[in-house]
Amino acid sequence: MVMSPDYGDAADLTDECVIIRDMQGRITDWNRAAEEAFGVPRDQAIGMTLNDLFGVGSEYVELHSKGEVITSAEWQGTIHRTVKGSLHAMKLAVTSKLQLNSEGIPTGIEEVSMPINCPQEPDGLTDHMRLMAAAGMAVFSLDATEAYQILTRLGMGKDGDGDHLWRQPDLLHRLMQSITYKAEVKPSAESSSDGQFARATGVLSCLWPEESYRSFSDGVVSVMLGEGPSHVSCKLSRENGETFDAEITTVRASSARDVLRLVMAIRDVSADRKALEDLKASELRYKHVFDHLPIALAEVDSGGLAEMFRDLRNQGVTDLPAYLDEHPEFLDAALRVMRVTQSNKTHSVMMGGEIGDMVGGDLTPYWDLGMPVLRKSFEARFRGDEYFESEVTLRRLDGGTIHVIFATARHGYLQDRAICSFIDITERNMAEQALRRSERRYQDLFQAMTVSFWELDLSVIAGLLEEQRPATDGNFATYLQNYPDCVATILRASRIVDVNDQTLSLFGGAEKADLLGTLDQFWSPERWVDGAAAVLDVLINEASVTIETRLRRLDGTEFDAQFTLWFSADDRRRGLAAVTDISERVNAFNELEQSEQRFRDLFQHLPLPVLQIKSARLLEVLQVLKDQGIEDLNAYLAETPEFLWTAMENTVVERANDAAMKLLGATKHEDLNGAITPLFSNHPEIYARLLQNRYQSFDTYEEEISLTTFDGRVREGTLTVAFPPAMAKIGVTISAFIDTTEKKQAERRLRHIEAEYAHAARISMLGELTASIAHEVNQPLAAIATYGEAGLRWLDRPNPELAQVRDIVTRIVADAQRAAGVIARVRNMASHRKQDAEILSMDDLVAEAVQFLGHEFRMHNVKVKHVSSAGPTYVNVDRIQLQQVLVNLAINAVQALSTSCAKRREVMIRTAAEGAQVRCSVEDSGPGIPNEAADHIFQSFYTTKDGGMGMGLPISRSIIEAHGGGISVDNDSACGGARFSFVLPRSPTAG
Repeated sequence: MVMSPDYGDAADLTDECVIIRDMQGRITDWNRAAEEAFGVPRDQAIGMTLNDLFGVGSEYVELHSKGEVITSAEWQGTIHRTVKGSLHAMKLAVTSKLQLNSEGIPTGIEEVSMPINCPQEPDGLTDHMRLMAAAGMAVFSLDATEAYQILTRLGMGKDGDGDHLWRQPDLLHRLMQSITYKAEVKPSAESSSDGQFARATGVLSCLWPEESYRSFSDGVVSVMLGEGPSHVSCKLSRENGETFDAEITTVRASSARDVLRLVMAIRDVSADRKALEDLKASELRYKHVFDHLPIALAEVDSGGLAEMFRDLRNQGVTDLPAYLDEHPEFLDAALRVMRVTQSNKTHSVMMGGEIGDMVGGDLTPYWDLGMPVLRKSFEARFRGDEYFESEVTLRRLDGGTIHVIFATARHGYLQDRAICSFIDITERNMAEQALRRSERRYQDLFQAMTVSFWELDLSVIAGLLEEQRPATDGNFATYLQNYPDCVATILRASRIVDVNDQTLSLFGGAEKADLLGTLDQFWSPERWVDGAAAVLDVLINEASVTIETRLRRLDGTEFDAQFTLWFSADDRRRGLAAVTDISERVNAFNELEQSEQRFRDLFQHLPLPVLQIKSARLLEVLQVLKDQGIEDLNAYLAETPEFLWTAMENTVVERANDAAMKLLGATKHEDLNGAITPLFSNHPEIYARLLQNRYQSFDTYEEEISLTTFDGRVREGTLTVAFPPAMAKIGVTISAFIDTTEKKQAERRLRHIEAEYAHAARISMLGELTASIAHEVNQPLAAIATYGEAGLRWLDRPNPELAQVRDIVTRIVADAQRAAGVIARVRNMASHRKQDAEILSMDDLVAEAVQFLGHEFRMHNVKVKHVSSAGPTYVNVDRIQLQQVLVNLAINAVQALSTSCAKRREVMIRTAAEGAQVRCSVEDSGPGIPNEAADHIFQSFYTTKDGGMGMGLPISRSIIEAHGGGISVDNDSACGGARFSFVLPRSPTAG
């Protein structure tokens, strides 16, 4: 490198900037002063051109003339230079000349310059600074040298080292404290928000609130560590401490040696953000109004129709009706290119579908019956009319038809969209038809509602309030009660200056002039305070007011109304009022209130104990189980028994009537309000069955239960739980308890008495069978005695015949067992104890009874026949009780034959399996049952026998019915006499 002889190695000792370039324009030397003045290190500058450093168009001197070097050239003067990435244009006094070798050949260009501290432009800004200020940008130069040194000492000197730095707020705060800033450009007053943006100089922590530390890490630290320019959005602090939304761009400026400088541009976007949020809120309000208005609305994309109209005009068509007469197919084509883009709930329901069913489809399915009206609407649109309205019949999605008032208007700002409203007038009354006829041709969405609008002049009242405001806590109605003169003054000073057509219909005026007066004419004096309080509230609180009151028509009739009052948008001394007739709603509410009162009275005064149970939390728990795929709740309860108690705790008594309190032993309602755990703690298995029923979504549950009351009593009865669908959805059920404790006790006493009677009847029966029993016992005893004597004789022989003795002893044992069997059957018949039910064959029971009565049949010369069933006849019965029935019926048959002169003396006992039942019939050949006795034969103490008690058949009926069967009598015996038949449930196996 060739240095100027004027400087040589001393270039770094001078305060002047020394720049040496070769003849190709590349920098070959760059002294210390140049580093400091331009902020570019020597190593970075070497090898670059001035265009590389200062940008194309920067002023500098080239000592050339027409492509040839001027060897004697030397230039002096002033120039401006701006280092790329910097915002400052630097003014320099420059001397530039060629460097020559010993032969006088140019070897380089030597430039010596000195910055000139000249005054800046009047406002201190360059043109591009003014542009940034006008655009609302604030520009700061940052000295981040110390912060970078801190990061370097922490081993964070390269890209990516600071990715997790935002998790160290203390370190971030320290870094911000070490970074100083200087405001280079501040936004103009016209473009910036209110509030001082920041001081001209300071440390960066003054601008950066703690909530934005993450953005500091991403937007500043990342640039310090060598990453490219950053763009972040976050909150920053103003000088007054308020925060604002900002968009921040940070770049790394050229730096000298160990000096790290950054440039940061900040734009206040608070107003933009608020405008965006307001726009979103406005769109949400529009969508909310659109979706929830009680009028059917649809938005239609009519861009295709507009394009078709443009084509027609380009073809020279001006008379659309004439064109449609010649080309009717145009209507069908137009319907196919129009699409429904939005449909509110009311419209979807009106057309027989769900929300979204119509969106995206064309209009063809709905207009096959309304083509003439559709044509008129197209003609109006072609003419440029903004609004069209007509009655039309449309086709619903389900194929039905609906007659509506159809209105359409162009969208306010989307010219290819149309808003269509539909009012169902299929069953509309005359008042609604009058409203339809009075509507104006062009109305906004709300004009289609049956609302009366007033425009009010409140200037007189507003003037009075400016002179003196009432001292009130905001309850104007209470305040005005004490000042009745003020009430009249307010109403008579509030004038109605305009009304819409609906007001005429609602208040009965012939023309608008009839209604233009003061507010007092629309209220009866006793309700004046409502209107006066509404006016004061609006004027003082500057907010809208909605009240429900009673207004008066011009003919003096009163009606329930909703009265809304608010300021006019363009004049705060003028008000707008909306009146809606809510008579039907008030009447419906009153009827609902009366209905609820009737329900409360009925609930409270029912003589039946009733509880209203709230189990909303339980429903949530059960839904979690269903979502987990649990189908068998009983199995889940077996595995998780604690869940049953959790379910009880989540089921609470919400209401109890007086009868329930008395039953449960509660002294006040608070005793019952709470979890139902105490009611089922002694009987958790009952609640488990109820819970399973609820889990399977049954409508009702009913069970005979025992209930322990709060005072320790045990009550028996029927628990009925109803799950009405509407109430069950919100976790409300109704539980009723029919107390049958006394009835159950009486039934138990009755069963005891019946058992006593049955026992007595068996004893009596045994008394009647004494001779037969004695014969049955004496026969085997006599045989035993005979066999015993014969055995002794065989033994007394010199050579005893042991074989004969063995045979005799065997017969003695058999006859002893026969006698024991007779005695056992008598003992069982006389037994007072109740035996457990067992599965027995009916044929076996009949055979035992026939054997037991064998002597009785023979003694009365009665032939008995048992016709057994072809199939199994198993029944689940008490053996003794059923034998009592069989013996009683058989004895009755024998006694009937004994008192008759029948030639045939037969008793036939049949058994048969009939599906799920087993039938047993006892038939005789006697005289039969008299007709007059057939209806009374099973009544207690009724008898057709001399000396009879009339208890045998009633007891038999009780026994059969207790086993789930039935008994009957007729004279259809195959033997010619009476036939007693009973049936019992059939058991599938012998057990």
